[in-house]
Amino acid sequence: MLPLASAVSLPGDGRFELRAYEPRDKKAVGILRAVAHHEEPTPEWEKPPSDALPHHTVVVAEVQEGEARGRVVAAARIIVTEPHLAHLQFMCVEEGLRGRGLGSALLRWVDLTSRDACGARHVELEVDRGNV
Repeated sequence: MLPLASAVSLPGDGRFELRAYEPRDKKAVGILRAVAHHEEPTPEWEKPPSDALPHHTVVVAEVQEGEARGRVVAAARIIVTEPHLAHLQFMCVEEGLRGRGLGSALLRWVDLTSRDACGARHVELEVDRGNV
């Protein structure tokens, strides 16, 4: 089960739900990440972190037939890099859905999961100048 997903509410009318990343999401998440960096999607963007690093990935998917099985429209991943420190590896929202609160909901998930599921006291991130 996705850590603390029930504690994060998404905006809207139930059109989207948070769920844990699944292997079938690899290509969609890779595309979201590449587009957020203004680059062409390649298999490099699809690679998960090493299994040696504790990590959690969440996706926001469209709800179809009562379940979050539809198109992946947003995603975030945290990696525990050292005790009490989590690194926000990425957070991305499909361009046409930005400004609707999905990113804010992902940040709430990052905060709760980093603290409560990973024991982190701090979350760090890097931002590219052209990606703000």
